[in-house]
This record gives sequence, structure tokens and C-alpha cells, in this order.
Amino acid sequence: IKDVGLRLFAQKGLVATSIADIAGVAGISVGLMYHYYKSKEELYNDLIATAIMESTEGLKRIAKLDVLPVEKVRLFTSQILDETTSGDRTSLYFILMTQALLSSDLPEKTADQLKDAYDSFDIMASIIIAGQKDGRFRQGDPAMLTTLFLSSINGLCTYKLILGERFIAPDPEMLMALLAT
Repeated sequence: IKDVGLRLFAQKGLVATSIADIAGVAGISVGLMYHYYKSKEELYNDLIATAIMESTEGLKRIAKLDVLPVEKVRLFTSQILDETTSGDRTSLYFILMTQALLSSDLPEKTADQLKDAYDSFDIMASIIIAGQKDGRFRQGDPAMLTTLFLSSINGLCTYKLILGERFIAPDPEMLMALLAT
């Protein structure tokens, strides 16, 4: 149910996706769907919470590693590109989060959850600041560099979904060059 909901919400959005759509694609009855989730909004909230938790916790783990900031970003980049190449899940979560963050018509619970969505941005910015201090990352506004870097990752995730099997992930060093001195 979660995998189908993720795909449909990422492709169609919250408003255009119905419980019947999710149940139909999942191959279950609408009644069984309601057994697991009281509404499509509940499933959507669950997916948003998963996306925020996985991205934030993953970056927190990387940030705590006892390695140079450049290695932390390289590890993050490699992980995202590996996940993007091996399947659609990561890309779908990026699209889902992008849509949610751009939406002005969300359930209140989702809007409250999204306040935590910026934690990943802040963690990455702190890693970039540390890399600037050790001279391995270019100088400049850390928020701007974080935006550049993460928007590149987001764009790659979008193109993975557009191109499907034709998608070829760039070498992680190409993305690292956005930050390197």
C-alpha cells in the first residue's frame, strides 16, 4: 500500500489520487485499504513522515562520522546516486517532498510535519560550513551552496523518473565539483 501510495502521490499529487486508485493499483479492496489507513491523507502523512525521518536520520548519521566534511558529502552523494540508480523509491520520495513543500493546500498534520523537512537542509549546510573552514569547499553563502547541491540531487531524481532505465547517474565526483575548491 505504501509503495503504491508513494508512486501515485508522486505522480498525481494528493488531490488527484483517490483511495480507490490506491486500492486498485495495489490489488486490494477499498475496504481493506480502509483497514490499514482511515483516509488517503493518513497514508500521505505516513509517507511524508517516512521521507523526513529517513533523510534527516541518514544525514545525522553521516554528520556524526569522524571523517572530513568532504568525505561526508561524498558518502551522502554516493548513497543517493546508488539508491537512485537501483530503483525509483528515493526519487519518488524526493518528488513527493517537493510537491508537499510547494503545496498551499495540505492537511494540517502534513503542514505541521513539513516544519521538520528543513532539518536535512540545515545538516547539509553545517557540513558545508565545516568543509569551508577546512578549505576543501569553496567559499560563499553556505545556504546558496546547499541549495545548489541539493537541487542538483533533486533534479537527478526527477530525471531518473523521466528517463527510467535510460537514466545514467553521474559520477559522484561531478556533484562534488559543485562544492570543491
